[in-house]
Amino acid sequence: MTDGPFIFATRGAPCSDDDHLVNVLQPAFNTLGARHETVARLMQTGTWDPEEKGCIAAFNELVGTLDAAINFVTELRETMPPLEWRAVHRELTRAVAQQVCGQVFIAMTIVAADTDTASRLRDDGNRSFATGARHAERIAALIDLILHSPSDGPFQADGSLDVAALAWASVGEQSTSIANGAGIVRGAFVDVPGMATLPDQYAVLLLPLLASGARVVDYGILVDRAKKLRSVLDVADASTAWLVDPTLLVSRVQDGVERITAETERLGREWRYGLPRFHIMNSLAEIYRQLVEGALRELGGILLVAARAGRSGDYGTYEREVIDGIKAGEVVNELEQMGAPLSGAVDMLYRNASAHADIVVTDSGIIATKRVIRDSREVSRTTTALSDAEFSEEMVALQEILLALQLTILPWIWAHGDQRVGAAVVSMRPTALQITRTLALLGGMTGLNGVAVSREGNQITIAADRFQDNSSRRDAGILSLVPAAFGAVPEATEVTLDISELHSVTFTHAEFAALESDETPHGLTMLGFTTAKWLIESGASWTEQDEATYVTFPLTMLYFACMRFAGSEPQNTENIDRAIEFLEIARSRLDDIVVSGRRSPLTRQAVRQIDILATAFTGLAESKRDQRQTHKALGLAQKANATISVMYQIQEEAKALRDARPQ
Repeated sequence: MTDGPFIFATRGAPCSDDDHLVNVLQPAFNTLGARHETVARLMQTGTWDPEEKGCIAAFNELVGTLDAAINFVTELRETMPPLEWRAVHRELTRAVAQQVCGQVFIAMTIVAADTDTASRLRDDGNRSFATGARHAERIAALIDLILHSPSDGPFQADGSLDVAALAWASVGEQSTSIANGAGIVRGAFVDVPGMATLPDQYAVLLLPLLASGARVVDYGILVDRAKKLRSVLDVADASTAWLVDPTLLVSRVQDGVERITAETERLGREWRYGLPRFHIMNSLAEIYRQLVEGALRELGGILLVAARAGRSGDYGTYEREVIDGIKAGEVVNELEQMGAPLSGAVDMLYRNASAHADIVVTDSGIIATKRVIRDSREVSRTTTALSDAEFSEEMVALQEILLALQLTILPWIWAHGDQRVGAAVVSMRPTALQITRTLALLGGMTGLNGVAVSREGNQITIAADRFQDNSSRRDAGILSLVPAAFGAVPEATEVTLDISELHSVTFTHAEFAALESDETPHGLTMLGFTTAKWLIESGASWTEQDEATYVTFPLTMLYFACMRFAGSEPQNTENIDRAIEFLEIARSRLDDIVVSGRRSPLTRQAVRQIDILATAFTGLAESKRDQRQTHKALGLAQKANATISVMYQIQEEAKALRDARPQ
């Protein structure tokens, strides 16, 4: 149990989902607690002096309990679960194994030669318990994801991946910001190299993977593979300038990911349309071949060339002539040479058999045949018969290695130190389908489903329905789709949100221009106002708390930001003029969105202080330009400073309203 990765059963006849839950998983969970209590009770027995009454009997019972526990781990490992419980079953097996390891280490302190040995054994035991606890936490997270996963599967009616539903499930069916969604991804894949520091805008793109893989993906083997694959890339980067064509690299990564999605959705369509089992099994065989020849060759080819570069071998440069000459078999051979846990992930038998029409679908599975032909004669053949469940395991194993490649390569290129790679990533234009998926992802995080994107000239319309959810603040998050759409289609001038049961609202690119510069202090204030526009014009909601959040508090932020800006070094009239400009822009925008008669008393107070500040700034600027007006400067400065304490109080009241829990 302590030597290398576990080998889990991939052959056999798994029981049904319900039977596996009742007869395997639930008893295993119960056994964990009961065994812990038994071992703890036995370890507290006397002084372990063999002459002490009951000592030998307790010791024999302890050893017997641990022997049974070790056998139980073997039993779990050799039990092939149904796909629906595959991920949980494997994590549970590891949790049980680590608990048993910890108990064995602690038990060995009884016969330790000295106190130092006993201390080392105790520390080893505690480390095993801590590792087991992490596996248990992951089990809880997987079950939570499964409970929130789309009840009718991960595909839409047309067979395409339901990205919005997967994102909604991955965030626990609670409206979530991009930053929080990215944090969920980094937390889930914390052990994957490069993931902990991945920027929000990239990390959040991986969010649907959490829910889509919750039932089947073996996290342990995924992490081990990603670590080994990343080390290959890091060695290549450190040893030679092997990335000759970064643009080609980014393009092929995009192609590889798209191939995976396309083949997954092909299967989704057949599943959605309820096609006969015979047809689906034939499609599985074809999809296996397509993934090996397509996505595995594209993504695995990067690792193959990196491995060659790392060992200073031939064809170790990433350029078109080399990449286009790579065969899928070469990638598989390289993975085999890298050893566990990469070896054994792909079996070329199924690829070759499918390519030569040598896969036969039987009543209970498939028969795959590999033929060796020499001089126009068959000299040998290898035949493998698999059940439906066993061939599905082979498909999942291929999907796992492809997922490991994605989780290795994507963070690597997104954060690569070579500026050419960064430039290639930025310059890569998304397709219309990729834009729709990205907006569906963001929409799903805010509780939208059925996201559809249409374009007419430079005008984009985003239509969607809403999941049933009680979150009163969710409607504001929907606005995040608009700047995302402008970012994905830079030439777009207008974006319309058309959400079911709400009025459609159109936004111009200029309404988000203030966010494009870090130097403008009114950017976040303008975003707050634009959010207010969405809530008011769509008819979603508009409460006193909303106004405090998106109007009043942002006004106070603008006030203090302009005070700092006007007094920043070097002190000159230009800074004051710019501060006045920011105040006037915000003031005009506010008048367009929330007319004076609809403002709360607190907002009216904030506006009054803004107006006083703008008047004082105007007078200060004039006094600096006209020396004859300098005697007024002191009074104007005092007038401006007098508003500080008032605005601070307004800010505190707005903050309290913003943060108040809904009644």
